[in-house]
Amino acid sequence: MMILMKAQKIFVTLLLLATLFAPGLACRKQTSSNANEVQAIANVEPSLNQGTNVNTAQHGEQQFFHGNIGERSVTMQLSRAGQNLSGTYYYDGIGKNLTLKGTVDAEGNATLQEFDENGKQTGKFKGKFGHDEDYDFQYTFSGTWTNPAGGGETTFSLTEQDVKFSGGLRIETKLISERRFHLRAAYPQLVGASRPAINIFNQKIAAMVMKEVRAFSAEPPPPNGNNIYFDGNYTMLLGDDDIVSVLLNEEFYYGGAHPDVAFQTLTFDLRNAREIQLASLFKPRSNYKKVLQQKTLDSINRSIKRAEQQDAQPPAQQQQENPGLSLDELGEISGWAMTRNGLLIYHDLPHVIAAFDLAFIPYSELSGVLDPNGPAAKFANRSR
Repeated sequence: MMILMKAQKIFVTLLLLATLFAPGLACRKQTSSNANEVQAIANVEPSLNQGTNVNTAQHGEQQFFHGNIGERSVTMQLSRAGQNLSGTYYYDGIGKNLTLKGTVDAEGNATLQEFDENGKQTGKFKGKFGHDEDYDFQYTFSGTWTNPAGGGETTFSLTEQDVKFSGGLRIETKLISERRFHLRAAYPQLVGASRPAINIFNQKIAAMVMKEVRAFSAEPPPPNGNNIYFDGNYTMLLGDDDIVSVLLNEEFYYGGAHPDVAFQTLTFDLRNAREIQLASLFKPRSNYKKVLQQKTLDSINRSIKRAEQQDAQPPAQQQQENPGLSLDELGEISGWAMTRNGLLIYHDLPHVIAAFDLAFIPYSELSGVLDPNGPAAKFANRSR
């Protein structure tokens, strides 16, 4: 569903670029915090993650991915030795490992055979490793899964999880599902160590997801209720013994012309048991908000221009060049997250330009305002 949604977002955006800045644009679906508790089934299975690009992975180094095969949530672990790949994966909520063996070429094209505990081949993955088409800060493995005979073709999309914990700390994926609402939401929980900070993080991230799940399920279904769905997933953008930063993405449809996509973020200090505030990353009394707004605006307008160029019409049919988004139209920051290489900034833009609502800003572009003693300092120094 992720691949379909992204393609649809770009298509809708290109159709409506001519009206990007018209008043009265459609807004994203608002959620209610007073909804009743949804009756959901929660399944928990382990999902340890560590971020390493498959094309730069050292011999035997493990990579961890999380995402979907069709509508099923899965976790995958891979190791590379030259062109050979090996590993395991399992369906979240089931936890039964399937063995993987295959190869990858220099361009990231990979084929993996899947085997059960008896050594019988049960499936085959054919896909490509690379940076996400829409969100370049994410590294993905996507393609098609088939049974051994080549039938039952299903798309898959997995995103690498950048986690480097020690001392037994690891991630488990908790899965909430409700068939009546075609609802599925996966989110991370930290396990393997016991201290107050871990409990606080787990409670916060669970509450964020459950608020959206309850709000969605509380809405009266539209006449074509069989078409509604809610698909929630997560990416661990950064995870070490000091800081955890998570991006929650929600794709949902509750009637209307097109589905919607929304994001939530949480960046948490595991040493001091508290959520990290954006201001704490920057020097006191700096103009960091203005810098972030301008860097974000530049990133969004570059993305809009690229999209227009990719959909370019013959010169005779081209309309006047779009001036792009302005600072006033950009509005306030809706969310943010940390990676090892930069900040992710989220603006809840109108639906017609929602394909551009995530912007990545490298730490190198923020060196003038970053606090040398702040939470991002150690990552900024490494990325120089």
